[in-house]
Amino acid sequence: MAGADEEAPMFDWDGAARTHAAAQERAWDEQMYANHEEWLQNSWGGWAVRTIRGFADNSFFRAIADSLNGQDGEQTATSIILSNGARNGARLAVILAMILLTLAAGYVIQLIVGQDIVVEQEVIVEEEIREGDEEEDEEDAKEDDMGPREEVVTRRGARDRKKDK
Repeated sequence: MAGADEEAPMFDWDGAARTHAAAQERAWDEQMYANHEEWLQNSWGGWAVRTIRGFADNSFFRAIADSLNGQDGEQTATSIILSNGARNGARLAVILAMILLTLAAGYVIQLIVGQDIVVEQEVIVEEEIREGDEEEDEEDAKEDDMGPREEVVTRRGARDRKKDK
């Protein structure tokens, strides 16, 4: 009965969960790479990225990048910047192309529509003139004895008269 004293090994639930999570992440990564490859093959942006990568993979450009490495084969700051520029340059070129395309389309639309959009509004001010106001103006004209008025006459509005009372 020596086997009765020994316990059966327990199932490692944590290990199974980690294995399942790792498999799930691999599946997500594979799906992401498949979607990216489909984008590269089926879109204008993908075409631009493939074209620029084709220039970056040219042996001449690789020779320039290799010549920038140090004598011991270690990478210098310049070679790191150029290699990152070659890798990420495709994305930056697509973004720059989209910005330039938007600016060009805006310029063409502005040429078609015109340079400036001018909004003109007419403002009509109506003023009620009472008989009392006309009489006051006539009395003022008689007192001044200047003849016909050549200066601008400002009238007190109804609101100002109400404040005075």
